[in-house]
Amino acid sequence: MSNGSLVRREGKTPYLLPPGDLEVILCSERETRRRAHEDDVDFLMRYLNIDKAALFYLAEMGGGELLPGDIKFEQAVDRKYDEFDEEILTDICKPDGEPYMNLLFRSRGGQYWVSLARLATSEYGLLLVSFAVTKARETCKQKLTLFLVDGLIYNFDSYNFEKLLGVLSKSDFQSALVLPPYQESNILDKDEGVVALKELDYLVQWQLRVLERSEWGGC
Repeated sequence: MSNGSLVRREGKTPYLLPPGDLEVILCSERETRRRAHEDDVDFLMRYLNIDKAALFYLAEMGGGELLPGDIKFEQAVDRKYDEFDEEILTDICKPDGEPYMNLLFRSRGGQYWVSLARLATSEYGLLLVSFAVTKARETCKQKLTLFLVDGLIYNFDSYNFEKLLGVLSKSDFQSALVLPPYQESNILDKDEGVVALKELDYLVQWQLRVLERSEWGGC
């Protein structure tokens, strides 16, 4: 235990998962589809493939560079009003009787907390990717880590996409991502059938690989 939180350690180094050879972290839009009766804790544990102790450890680090701010978890409440307009608060529980937990986010310098479900679409994507990046940074302290991103970043604007590439470029793990189609004009030079990355500072550390359909198993 450290400051009331359960933290795994090897010597003096904290880590999320037992050491191993390789960890592949897939940041996939497919895994963000909510399942019946999942609260935010259940959803994030499944999406990140971690346990509750690791999730709460990551949450203490906030939204990271992609979405600076604070994160906390609270039990969801149902607000109703009686005939005298008095507010009645009732704790919400899951079918098994356990508390239904919501993630709340407050942007850096902000005053109000916003639930995960009420974040703007872009903020929602940034927060989920940020969680995965933070996990990758912690995991790579113990083992080789490969960070993969697909359609989850398709709604990023040019500013946030560039910021993501910058964050990944200076990380100690390897990264690969699928280039969103609408970013191609900002990223790629196409000349007589030859496709290459533009000569931009934030692209210097990146390499382009054009995959044939048979290489990624598309239909």
